[in-house]
Amino acid sequence: MKQIGRNITGLLSCIGFVNGKTSVQFGVMTRLPKVVLIFMFLPLTGASDGQTTEKVLGTLGGTVTLPCVGSAENQTLFSTSWFKEGKIVASRNQSSYITMAEDKRFSISDRQHLTITGLNETDQGLYYCNTSRQYFTVLEDIQLLIVSGPVEVVMDIGPTTALTNDTFFVNSGSNVTIRCSSNSFPSQNLSLIFEDVKTLTSSPDSSLEFHLHNIQPTNQGLYHCVARNLVSNVTVTNKTQLFVYRAPDGHPKCYSKTGNDSTELLLDCSWPGGYPAPMLHWTEVLGDQTTNKPVLNVSKNTDTLEEVLNRTLLYDGQTLICYNYYQPLDLKTDPCSITLRSPYPEGDPLVTAVEGDNITLSCEEAKSVPEAKTTWRRTLKEDVILPSSRHIISKAGPMLRLTIVNVTQQDEGAYFCRSENPIQDIELEIILTVKSSARNTGGIIGAFLAFLIFGAGIVIGLSAYRHRDRICLGNAFIRMGDDRTDVLNLVESEDENEEVIADTTITTVENGHPSSLVQVHCFLSSDNEDQGSTPTEEKDIIPSPEHPEFTD
Repeated sequence: MKQIGRNITGLLSCIGFVNGKTSVQFGVMTRLPKVVLIFMFLPLTGASDGQTTEKVLGTLGGTVTLPCVGSAENQTLFSTSWFKEGKIVASRNQSSYITMAEDKRFSISDRQHLTITGLNETDQGLYYCNTSRQYFTVLEDIQLLIVSGPVEVVMDIGPTTALTNDTFFVNSGSNVTIRCSSNSFPSQNLSLIFEDVKTLTSSPDSSLEFHLHNIQPTNQGLYHCVARNLVSNVTVTNKTQLFVYRAPDGHPKCYSKTGNDSTELLLDCSWPGGYPAPMLHWTEVLGDQTTNKPVLNVSKNTDTLEEVLNRTLLYDGQTLICYNYYQPLDLKTDPCSITLRSPYPEGDPLVTAVEGDNITLSCEEAKSVPEAKTTWRRTLKEDVILPSSRHIISKAGPMLRLTIVNVTQQDEGAYFCRSENPIQDIELEIILTVKSSARNTGGIIGAFLAFLIFGAGIVIGLSAYRHRDRICLGNAFIRMGDDRTDVLNLVESEDENEEVIADTTITTVENGHPSSLVQVHCFLSSDNEDQGSTPTEEKDIIPSPEHPEFTD
C-alpha cells in the first residue's frame, strides 16, 4: 500500500499537480488510448516494481549525493521529484532547470541526482526519486544513513608517571585503572585489548574502565583502546605503552671463566629481574698505597655486564669487583667480587706398577679461579693424551684420573698433569715405574719368609719369658749342688785393716728347693793388735725370719 501511495504521488507529479499547479500533460494523457493508460498505471499497482533498497552513508556535517538509479541518459524527462518518507523535499522541472525545495541544502542535478550538504542527524531516512518521462513514471528507493565517528578516542591510565611519546610507568605492586572513551553516531562498540591479543573488556557505551590490582611485570606492555562504529564499521584505535618498574631481585652475581682463548678471562656480572635495567660497574680493587690505575673500569645500564681481560693484565690474588645501582628507586645492594687464583695440581709424584696390570694416575686441582682446564701429557712437548682403549680418562669433581690398561715397560717414565687457566699454567710431574712379574714373584716369596721368621722369633721369645724360672733355676741345675757346700773366702791384703773370711756351712730348704747361708768373719790385722788388745769381732749374717737357720 505504501508503494501504491508513492506511485499515486508520482502520477500526480507527472500530470502536473506539483506544488498546487496542474500541467498540460494531463490533457495529453486524457487523449491517449486505453491500452496506453493501462501500461501507464502498471507502476501504481507495483507490477513493475522489483527494485531493492540501496543504502548510502553520509557523514555528519558532510555532503552526500543520492543517485536516481531509474533515470537514463538521452531521454526526455518532464520532471524529477525527490521524496523522504512520503514527503517531497525537492523537485525540478526539466524545462526550467530550477530546483524547488524548502531547504536550500537540497538540490537536483542535471542527471536527477539529489545532493544534500551539511548533513545532520535529521537527514537520515528513506529517500526515493520520481522521474516522469513522456508516457510513464520511474520510482527508486535509497536508504540514507547518517554516521559519525568514532572521534575523540581517548585512553587514560592512572595513577602513573608520564614519560615521553605517550608512555607511562608504574611501580610494581600498585593498583591501576585504565579508562577508554569515544564518540560515535548512531552506535559504537568499545574494546580494551592488551598486546593485540587479549581482550580485557568491551562495552557499547561511550566509555569503559578496567582495574589492575597489584600490577606485576607481566602486565607491562601495549594497551589498545579500540572504538568501532557499528553502522559504518569505521574503527579507530588509541595505543598507550605501560611500563612496570621493578627492582632486580637479591644481589648481583659474579662469574668468571676462560674465554675463547686460554689466556683470556671472561668476567660476567649479572643482576636480572628489574625494569628498567640497572647500572653495573666492573673495576679492580687496589690497595691504599698503590698509585696504579685499575685494569678494569667499565659501567653500563644492563642486566648483564661482560668484560674480557688478557693474561698480561692478570695476576694471582687479584680482586675484581662489580657494583650495582637501580636508579628509579635509588637502590644499591652489596656488590659481588672475584679473587683470581692460579692453578695448583696435586697428586702422588711416584707410582709403581707391575707389568701387565692396570694402573691409575690421579691428579687433583681445586684451587684455581676461574676453574682450570686439566689435561694429561706424556711429555711437556707432546700432545694431550686422548681417551683410547689403553688410556681411560675420568673426571670426578676436581679429580682427574688416567688409567693405563695392561701396563708395559714402554709406559714407564714421566707423566705430566697440566692445569691451565687465564692466570698461568702449571704441571705436576708423576714418575711411573713398571716392574716385571718375575721380580715381583721373588719379592713376594722373600716377604713371606721374612714374615715367617719374624713370627717364629716372637713366639719363641714369648714362650721363654713365660717359663723363665724353670730355665734359670731348674731342678737339673739345683741337683748339681745338693751334695756339696759352697765356701766363699774373702781375704784382704796385708795392707788392709780387716780380713773377711766367709765360710758357708749352712744349707736350708725353702719351698722345696735347697739354698745356702753365708757366714762372714772379720779379723783384725797384726798392726791393729799392737795398738791394743781388743776382742775379736765376729759378724754373722742372721737369716730373716722367713729363712730359719739350721746348723750341723
